[in-house]
Amino acid sequence: MREFSVTSGTVFHSRKLSFKKLLMAIWEEVTAVKGLAALHLTRKLCVEYKTAWVLLAKIREAVGKRRAKMKLWGSVQIDGKYIGGHIKPENKAEDRIDRRRDTNGKRMCVLSLREHNPDAPNRTVTRVVSDENAKAAWAAVRDYTQPNTVMTADEHTSYGDLVGLAILKRVLRWQLADVLRTVTHRTTSENLCGYWQGAAERIDDQVWTEATTVEKQQYLR
Repeated sequence: MREFSVTSGTVFHSRKLSFKKLLMAIWEEVTAVKGLAALHLTRKLCVEYKTAWVLLAKIREAVGKRRAKMKLWGSVQIDGKYIGGHIKPENKAEDRIDRRRDTNGKRMCVLSLREHNPDAPNRTVTRVVSDENAKAAWAAVRDYTQPNTVMTADEHTSYGDLVGLAILKRVLRWQLADVLRTVTHRTTSENLCGYWQGAAERIDDQVWTEATTVEKQQYLR
């Protein structure tokens, strides 16, 4: 007679750490403002660095697999936020340029989709793209929402092509309260976007495109 444990068939199979330390590691990872370093987890759990590094890799792998199958439903809000690409202004006013334009090639857009249902655990999915355009918005809605979803978007022109993919509802930008707080200044936003803010110098390796391989898609998720 074969014996099975609650971790059989999961990323924690053949574990050597206690359940208490596993739960502590999950809590530290999901509540970290800008991601969690293995060295920090080493001090928290009193384990070796290699143990903490592998444990974090397993947690991120589990999250990536879950996100690959996630489908938002009901009422969903979509919006984007540009991060990175900061240009230091010149001292003289005549030498300054318009910093709203992406002139150094390091700026990227975090496209966020968030459920807005009264009686549901409103989930959030993000995807890093090079620009907030119609092609990127279409691909994100196609991959992460169920058919006949009520999609709420602002007046940005990139969301106009979503009419045939979802039930589109257009509102003013300031009315997207939930998704804007998620993408801009809430703590959950730091979990979603903080890593990408620091990775702006490696933008070519971080941006999601249609040619992205399956292995890289799991990493970017």
